Amino acid sequence: MSRPVVLLPVSALSAGDLLGRDVTDGEGALVAPAGHVIDQRLLDRFRSMGLSQVAVASAYRRGEAQMNDQDVRESLDHLFRHWRLSPCMRQLRKLLMEYRTGVDR
Repeated sequence: MSRPVVLLPVSALSAGDLLGRDVTDGEGALVAPAGHVIDQRLLDRFRSMGLSQVAVASAYRRGEAQMNDQDVRESLDHLFRHWRLSPCMRQLRKLLMEYRTGVDR
């Protein structure tokens, strides 16, 4: 996904913001991937981890821009990098695309 990314203090984040980069814990374990929409549970986790700032996709902040079909496709392509190798993954990707765009493909 090629969106501009801005670093924001955790206190400035709100549910609905889109992560611009992967968030990892102190040991390098993935907490949330880039492209993940922040919810209240994740905000609470960031605070409990003591994070000071998080990279957010600036064009998607607080619903300023809805994800279009291309954005959804890019996001799913990132999440399902090997989707063409498995019939199950192809079907799951197709269902998610339909769900996110509201279009039966």
